[in-house]
Amino acid sequence: DEYLPARGDGFRSGDDPRPRARLVIAYTGHGRPNSNPRSKDAALILADAASIDASSSSSVFLMTQFADRIKALSGNYFHVLTLLNACFSGNFFGSSGGGTPYENHEPGSYAITAGSAGRTVPSLDPAKGSVFFDLIVTGVPSGQADVDGGQQVSANDGTNDIAVADPPIARTGAIFDYLNRSYRKINREWRNKPGFERLSMPWMAANQDDGPAFGGFFFLADPL
Repeated sequence: DEYLPARGDGFRSGDDPRPRARLVIAYTGHGRPNSNPRSKDAALILADAASIDASSSSSVFLMTQFADRIKALSGNYFHVLTLLNACFSGNFFGSSGGGTPYENHEPGSYAITAGSAGRTVPSLDPAKGSVFFDLIVTGVPSGQADVDGGQQVSANDGTNDIAVADPPIARTGAIFDYLNRSYRKINREWRNKPGFERLSMPWMAANQDDGPAFGGFFFLADPL
């Protein structure tokens, strides 16, 4: 309510008051579903919770409230990206506007969840944890998450036109596609293994109050 809005506004310029800062919010942990189809009590389970209790109102953060807090931040930042790895995390989304998450030169706020509103998010290896974040932290720096992220652009050195490589980036839309491709591959290769629970596809939508999300967040990939 106070710190993050102030941090975003601190990067505005007097000559150009538009938001300039970019914000990533990442959560990994437990989630609970709605208790019935008409309720809105799906929640993230906080660290001091005694159990994953579908009826408890303490030590939880309702997903709808979490989404509203982040929507309010979208006016303070040029880009906001929320990465949510929890069971039933698709409940984060209410009504969502359209947008183009590949356009990193325009402002926008998006969220990607590890699964749908009605599905758990299993781990392939309990000792390693999240498939969702394992893929992101591997795919972004390696360039796998956005193979078109480093593009050649034209420049002039004062005498000749030369080709200059933009810094490699991983865009929100490309990361979402990469996650879906990876999930499909895992489901195909693991489907006959005993005890395997099919992965729900990730979900993505714009998450902001003030009109469409014209653009999306990008990470810098490792040029090495």
